[in-house]
Amino acid sequence: MAQQIGPSDSSDGSAPRMLVEGERFGGSDGRRFLVEGRAGAGGQAMVFRVRDTRLDRLVAAKVSTAHETRQQQLFLERFERELQLSSRVSHPHVLQVYDCGELEGGAPYVLLEWMDRGDLVGFIDRARKSGRHLPYPFVRYYGLSLAAALRAVHGAQMVHRDVKPDNILIAAD
Repeated sequence: MAQQIGPSDSSDGSAPRMLVEGERFGGSDGRRFLVEGRAGAGGQAMVFRVRDTRLDRLVAAKVSTAHETRQQQLFLERFERELQLSSRVSHPHVLQVYDCGELEGGAPYVLLEWMDRGDLVGFIDRARKSGRHLPYPFVRYYGLSLAAALRAVHGAQMVHRDVKPDNILIAAD
């Protein structure tokens, strides 16, 4: 049975319908992407772990939680700008943006590269809970990687505006 993993529909239409585990969306037939679960939430969006069934890979679907149509439109326009700008940046430490669109009901979404180890905050918390500290070579590597990523982004005339440990994502490799 499908489990609701976002805010529920409201009868007055003020809350956007979110994705449901097991739901399919996108693609020419509306079934390309399969929702596997919720990965996180922020102030303006929820993030879901989604399988791209055509390419057989995991992606992240970031879905706007904006309640008003105008807010949703602004969010979609921002995603489209982000998609266009990010296509100018090719760097191993910059998250790839694949596509954007709207769910049934109008909620804007963007499809992003999946980072299976989560964010830096979670990584540090897991290390602390197991009684470990991050070794200096690790801290140095990620510090230099972050600096290189920001250099690439700035070189494309972009400014991130929200660099923080919660937004530094870690891949398995």
